[in-house]
Amino acid sequence: MALKAAIDDLPQAFEALQACALVEVTTGMVLHSTGALMENGALAEAASNYWRIYQRHGSFFETLGPLRYCVLMHQQMRMTIVPCTADMVLVLLSQDGVALNWQAVLAQAAQIGRLARQL
Repeated sequence: MALKAAIDDLPQAFEALQACALVEVTTGMVLHSTGALMENGALAEAASNYWRIYQRHGSFFETLGPLRYCVLMHQQMRMTIVPCTADMVLVLLSQDGVALNWQAVLAQAAQIGRLARQL
């Protein structure tokens, strides 16, 4: 399936990426993931809570415009949550301090979103 392949290819395409998962926001269900840190899905499911908080309180931030992506800096890793569709996000775990080509990452997330909308 093209969607799974696109997700599986992300860590190879971006050196800093350690793991990623496509998550349905409302339920927290992990549709597909790759990388040891996402193996059981619990981390990706929990990460979707961050996006639900934004959805719940988004009206407070309307003057800032829509949220393009969310970066959370933990002591060991950087977690980035990128919307792919209205109800799906891509959760990315990457090494802190290692540069990412964010424009290319967002382009890949958009491609994954296009594939996800075909489900």
